[in-house]
Amino acid sequence: MTETDMQHVTIVAWYGEKPTILGNYIKTVQDLMRQSVGPIFEPRVQEEVHATIVGLERSTNSASLGSLLRMIHMLRSEFHGGVPIQFGGYNKSLDTFTSRGLRLYDRTLWLQGEQCVTIGWPVTNDLPTMLLDALRRECGRYGFPHKYHQTSDATDPDAYMVIGDVKTASIIEGGEVMERLTCARELVSREGVKIVLRAADIFLVHYKDTSLPLSTSRASSIVDFKDEATLRHFLRESS
Repeated sequence: MTETDMQHVTIVAWYGEKPTILGNYIKTVQDLMRQSVGPIFEPRVQEEVHATIVGLERSTNSASLGSLLRMIHMLRSEFHGGVPIQFGGYNKSLDTFTSRGLRLYDRTLWLQGEQCVTIGWPVTNDLPTMLLDALRRECGRYGFPHKYHQTSDATDPDAYMVIGDVKTASIIEGGEVMERLTCARELVSREGVKIVLRAADIFLVHYKDTSLPLSTSRASSIVDFKDEATLRHFLRESS
């Protein structure tokens, strides 16, 4: 991989060992899914669960080692003091802030194809904000446009984590899976958890598989990249 080849590089949050609160939350939701849909739910390894901040795979011609370093420094600054992300606890009546046109209650626990995902949002004074969307938009100005910003009015404020896979083709029908998922979502939504996301929790990852298996991925926290030399070394060692 050359310094400007970002086809298998991404920036993610909470890769590897998890903060206790987040680890407990992921385990709780995975357990609820097991109880709800049974053995067709296959949990992801907790250390491999992550929330993508921005993928670098769609980098433009203006992207360079220098612009990547400046973007990393921007993210480091934004998350230096910590940003609270809330998972769960969103009331059905909250409809003034939406994700993909849906209530946060509905998007808290979701099936995307066969992937089971849980989604959280940055909060200020217990209200969800568009912070992640704004930061992703800013990343595009450094030459790294966000995957879901394909139009000027597209938004993506989600902290999106795949926690497992549901093999809907076996044992029970897809419609029944959705009914059982609704029951699990109701339980998750009764009480939210807030996890403070700090710069040290954000990683630059070079991967071979998009699920980021620990065995084939290489990661380093964004706080480790002080200059172009350290960034260049990471990219060369990952090739």
